[in-house]
Order: sequence, then C-alpha cells, then structure tokens
Amino acid sequence: MGLIIVLIIIAIVCLIGAVFLRIAAKIVDNLDVPFAEAYATVFIAALVCWAVGMIFGFIARGVPAIRFLSFPINLLVQAGVFSWRLELSFGKALLISLVMLILWIIVWFIVGMLGLGIGSIIF
Repeated sequence: MGLIIVLIIIAIVCLIGAVFLRIAAKIVDNLDVPFAEAYATVFIAALVCWAVGMIFGFIARGVPAIRFLSFPINLLVQAGVFSWRLELSFGKALLISLVMLILWIIVWFIVGMLGLGIGSIIF
C-alpha cells in the first residue's frame, strides 16, 4: 500500500513539474513544449537527480558538512537533462531550472499560508 502511495505522489509531482516546465520554457525561451514531452523530461530529470543524489549521499556520508552541495549539483544535473531533452543551450536550461525552482517556492509558500489559515480556523 505504501508503494502505491509513493508512486501516486511521484506522478502528481511530475505532473506539476511538467506544467512548471512548460511555463518556465515559455518565459525563458518562448518555447512551447508539448505536455507529454514535458512530463517525460521532468520524470527523467527526477530519476537522474535521484540517482546522482544517492551516489553523492553515499560519497558524502563520511563528510556530512558537504551535503549542502547536493542541491546545486541536482540543479545542474536537472539543467543538463533539460538541455539534452529540449535541445537547448545549458545556460537556457539552467534558467528554466531556476524559474521552475521559483515556481515551486511560490506554490509551497501559498500551500503553507493556506495551511496556516486552515489551522487557525480549525484550532
């Protein structure tokens, strides 16, 4: 049952990521990415970032102080996947990754504010 929930969450996060990728590509390069291609690209980027994160985590296990490097490394890896899949320069792909990051931060901020609002109404 837990595996099914994890797969559903991954599918939903990749759906949202695909929407964000389409928005970011439109903002950065006026590129219209079909939804299926955006979903596949986000899914592949997530898999590659997961694999790189696992490898980096194994390497950094002995030195916990360098774990903070995993975020920028994953951002660069994601940009690399975007560059490869969307046939863009690495710089534009990195900008798309940064715009997507900003969109995720905005969404989490809104979700957090709604959570606080609902919490204050209930309690």
